[in-house]
Amino acid sequence: MKNSLWLFLALGLFFSNCASKKLSSSKNEPPNKKKMKNNELIEKAVLGTFPIQTDSIDILYVELKENHLIIQFAYSGGCENHSFSLIGNKYISKSLPPIRRIMLKHEANNDQCKAYIKQELKINIEEFAYKKVSGSQIILKLDGWKDRIIYTFI
Repeated sequence: MKNSLWLFLALGLFFSNCASKKLSSSKNEPPNKKKMKNNELIEKAVLGTFPIQTDSIDILYVELKENHLIIQFAYSGGCENHSFSLIGNKYISKSLPPIRRIMLKHEANNDQCKAYIKQELKINIEEFAYKKVSGSQIILKLDGWKDRIIYTFI
C-alpha cells in the first residue's frame, strides 16, 4: 500500500513538472511564427540543402490552398518547446513539370516526454515555385507523405 502511494505521488510530480515546463516555454516562440486560433501556426518556407537532420514526426494530412501548404502532423513530447520549419531543396529535377523535394524539419530540443501532440502549420510556399509567374507548376515531394503535391503558383 505504501509503495503504491509513493508511486502515485512520484507520477503526479513528474506529470505536473512536464505541464509547467510546457506552459512556461510557450513564451519563447520564434519571432517568424504567428500563433492563430485552432493551434495553427503560419510561417514562410525556405530553400536549403539536403539532407537535413530532423527529429521524428508523423505527417497526418496535407492540403494545398493557393500559395499555402497546410500540414497536420503529430510528434511525441510535452515538456519542451518544439520548433518546425518547411525546407525545400534548392535543386530541382529537370523534368516537366520540375520536382522539388521538401521536408518538415522538427527540432524537439531533447524532449523526453511521451505525450502524442497533434498540430497544424499553415506555410507560405511561394519560395518553392518553379517561377513566380501565375500558372507556373512544380511537383513537391514531401518527405513522410506518400502523395505528390502539384503546386501551381498564383
